[in-house]
Amino acid sequence: MRYFIDIRANGVLVDDPEGAEFCDLAAAREEAVQSLRDFVAEQLRQGSFIRKGWTSQLRSESGEIVFAVSAMDLILEEPEVRSWVER
Repeated sequence: MRYFIDIRANGVLVDDPEGAEFCDLAAAREEAVQSLRDFVAEQLRQGSFIRKGWTSQLRSESGEIVFAVSAMDLILEEPEVRSWVER
């Protein structure tokens, strides 16, 4: 299954133009979470503050957003109770 991981930051949506193949939705979700972690870490290294609107969105080949996680979810929530949006 091909999914696309888009990052929304500072009012701008950065689309993933290529996407990647994943064995299932769970694997794609984990990669979306890790992508946001990497983005947040890079922003912190550059001296930025974390913005609550930063999100990672997982998009299917049909364009449907099937999962989203915010930077605040990564910081404030325990992993087992994250308020991930799944459709």
